[in-house]
Amino acid sequence: MRRGIRANAILPGAVGGARTEKVFEGRSHASHKSVEEVRKAAMAMQSIKRLVDPKDIAALAVFLASDAA
Repeated sequence: MRRGIRANAILPGAVGGARTEKVFEGRSHASHKSVEEVRKAAMAMQSIKRLVDPKDIAALAVFLASDAA
């Protein structure tokens, strides 16, 4: 670190929570598919095949901001 600057990026993909569930419900209604079918299709496009827990993102941000990173 020549100038003492550290740069990181967090790109978690789809994050679990109420907002994501509402998106799935909206897509389900629009497509006349079940919420489970919509969720399965969404997960098929995710590299880790699951929704990310917001607590995991927070823990990563804290780690990246620390001297341990």
